[in-house]
Amino acid sequence: MDDHLPRPLIKNIAFFGDADVPEVSGIYKDAFEIAEIVAKAGYTIVNGGGPGVMDAATKGAEKVGGETLTVTFYPKNATGFEGRYVGNIPDVEIKTTNYIERMYKLIEHADLYIIFSGGTGTISELGTAWVLAKLYYGHHKPFILFGSFWKNIIQCFKENLSISHEEMDVFEIVEKREDILPTIERFEQKLMKIDHSHCKVCSESEARIMDSFKKYDLEDRTLRFAKDIRLFVKQLLKTTSNIEDLKQLSRSSGSMAANYIEANESISKKDFIHRIKICRKESKETILWLKLVDVNNSFLLEGKRTELINEATELMKIFSSIMRKSFPND
Repeated sequence: MDDHLPRPLIKNIAFFGDADVPEVSGIYKDAFEIAEIVAKAGYTIVNGGGPGVMDAATKGAEKVGGETLTVTFYPKNATGFEGRYVGNIPDVEIKTTNYIERMYKLIEHADLYIIFSGGTGTISELGTAWVLAKLYYGHHKPFILFGSFWKNIIQCFKENLSISHEEMDVFEIVEKREDILPTIERFEQKLMKIDHSHCKVCSESEARIMDSFKKYDLEDRTLRFAKDIRLFVKQLLKTTSNIEDLKQLSRSSGSMAANYIEANESISKKDFIHRIKICRKESKETILWLKLVDVNNSFLLEGKRTELINEATELMKIFSSIMRKSFPND
């Protein structure tokens, strides 16, 4: 294994597929049960926040208490786009402004993609994931094509297009639900075996990560976040509805920082985990209050709100990761 790489490489898994399939369809059931299997194994489920396969992914993960993240946008003139589905309720929602931004955010926030049967939207997601895997081969994000029908499609590509060996190496076709986890683990091992000891990309990434750790120790990071929240609060209108939400926002962000300090001072593993759970809960509540406060249609304040939501989301993921590592066999 390569010491330059983080472990594990694959943490977030995106689900791509048909938005129009009903809950009784085989595709929906496959996506639901695969999300259940994958979430139970500790992976975070990512999807586009719509109906069909996306809804199945969220609900499958929720069944086993898994973490879910959606990337959405609310179309005004894209009449052919399904938009956000009100029944698809994730732990965290990242809002984007258009379809292209949404697709690239989905690609960015996942480490591996599971692609089901779908339409032109699914084709665009497959094409984007595939070309990026080619461009960044060795640092690529692999994908799984679920269903036997993919064999004919890939064979057609091979016969009629110029597809390299590396491009064929970045995915696998899987036909059975129970084969998904072994395939993910196989990709993890394959990526770990790639020699990055003299890799310029890894060296630069490692330097950035080390610099980040020096600059953003988690105690300092949560303190900085709480201070940023308070600066944000000072800029908002003190309307009747805002006052209570702003109090809650300040409280939850400060509690997150305080409980992380308490976690580091805990005298038992049980107390440590208890404090980390509170930190994660407070980070989720902070996201809620940030979404509720009124920024009075200010473009600048809306941008700051988005920035703070993204940071709270990252902190929530960190606390979740700490909990998983504390109980690796749960």
